[in-house]
Amino acid sequence: QEAADLSGLIQNRLHALQHPPDCAKAKKLICNLNKGCGYGCQIHHVVYCFIVAYGTKRTLILKSRGWRYNKAGWEDVFQPLSETCTDPSGYTHSHWPGSNETQVVDLPIIDTLSQRPPYLPLAIPRDISERLTRLHGDPAAWWVGQFLKYMLRLQPKTQEMLDSMAETLGFQKPIVGVHVRRTDKVGTEAAFHAIEEYMSHVENYYAA
Repeated sequence: QEAADLSGLIQNRLHALQHPPDCAKAKKLICNLNKGCGYGCQIHHVVYCFIVAYGTKRTLILKSRGWRYNKAGWEDVFQPLSETCTDPSGYTHSHWPGSNETQVVDLPIIDTLSQRPPYLPLAIPRDISERLTRLHGDPAAWWVGQFLKYMLRLQPKTQEMLDSMAETLGFQKPIVGVHVRRTDKVGTEAAFHAIEEYMSHVENYYAA
């Protein structure tokens, strides 16, 4: 119950952050989705933007038109981060870090971020730290997971597509998904692992 309660608290906070009373007057953080990297890296990028938005109490405006994974943008796949505040305009505009008075701040990719704020991972909010450290063995992972939970809410058509594919493939529960890395990381920062190595862990899961 505590897990559900704490998650509900944070989801409500994120919803409130993304739905200010007056978008025209709200303080905003602009995040451009099209970082030059793959899907997982881009999801990390949006999480970073969202955490900075939370830390600065700014509504996150995600610019995603022409996204390499869906030209129509983020909202064609996932539910929008806000239903009511998507306009990036404002009275004053600045690049990061701006000031408390700046209405709209543009956030660069984390690789070029100067004046890194103290609330980036692996930090967790002080006001939930006691509850969270009692609840979870890896508080920072749980905290990042709350942003992903909010971000990755599927559009109905996306959910229908996945459900249809699962039915076509004959998915049965319990089922194990395995991420087999084969491309850019192999030979640089990651070693090659044969498919048999992955399958031994799958077998252990089913045997347990």
